[in-house]
Amino acid sequence: MRIREFVLIRALMMVPMLLVLVTIVFLIMRVVPGDPVVALMGARAGSEQQINIIRHSLGLDKPLYLQYLEYMGNLLRGDFGYSLVRQRPVIDELLHYFPATLELTIWSMLLGIPSGVYLGVYAARREGSKVDTFITTGALVRWCIPVFWLGTILQVLVVQYAPVLPLSDRISPQITLTRITGLYLVDSIITGNVTAFVDTLRHLLLPVITLGTTTTASVATIARANLVEVQGEEYVKIARLKGCTEDQVFRKHVLPNALIPILTYAGLEVAILMQGAVLTETVFSWPGLGRLLLFAVGFRDFNLIQGTVVFFALIMGLVNILVDISYALVDPRVRY
Repeated sequence: MRIREFVLIRALMMVPMLLVLVTIVFLIMRVVPGDPVVALMGARAGSEQQINIIRHSLGLDKPLYLQYLEYMGNLLRGDFGYSLVRQRPVIDELLHYFPATLELTIWSMLLGIPSGVYLGVYAARREGSKVDTFITTGALVRWCIPVFWLGTILQVLVVQYAPVLPLSDRISPQITLTRITGLYLVDSIITGNVTAFVDTLRHLLLPVITLGTTTTASVATIARANLVEVQGEEYVKIARLKGCTEDQVFRKHVLPNALIPILTYAGLEVAILMQGAVLTETVFSWPGLGRLLLFAVGFRDFNLIQGTVVFFALIMGLVNILVDISYALVDPRVRY
């Protein structure tokens, strides 16, 4: 199978997944208790007649199937609808908050994946030693710690011992930064704003440690397990019998074959980081998609919740396709 056909099949397979996801979210939002109009108006909620007028203007009085068909039709045209609370197109809200989540995810990935691979390789080459036990145990312990708990503990420690580090937001309010890409580190480099660059790094430090070490732990565990498994294969034993040194065996036979599943899992970690960003953003008041989703749930903003979930699903689907493509390029056997 050609790589072009492989990519097309993977893309088509994502369509029913998105359809099922959108349908489930749509139905859940309609069956949960509470009235979105009352939640929207809050203490200003007037008479039943006024509530019905607003419900009619929002199309919430239509039959459920008509609401679904109308929403799906708009979605196919790229229209995510309007936020009931903020009275702005949902797509504008998503594009405004997405760069913050993307920046947090990128830096967490740059911390977590290389360090996880390094620790996995280091432990595997010392299989059965105290170092191997320490790294494996530490990775398992860190993997079991929830990100919201670790984030809270780090905030407490910072307040006690390093109060110079900020605990929330992306940049200090007194610093002005021209927004170009929405990625503050990139924007500060483009504009030559050294003060904003340093301040953004300080704000990134705690959230990235919280989120990135989760990836470090999981990647280290997977890397170590795959490397140990490959080291026991017959072709590795044959390479040793031929007189190859341990370094040659590891570099030429063990590492290349063990890296394929490791790279695949590392690619999937991007999607996992996007999910973990929801809790991390909540703990550190990071203005990303996670905070936006929490806000939408609090106000039962149907369109904003659905749009955010679909947006997350599209990103994760795209990441999965890119991982499949890279896997197919490295190992052509997966195309068949």
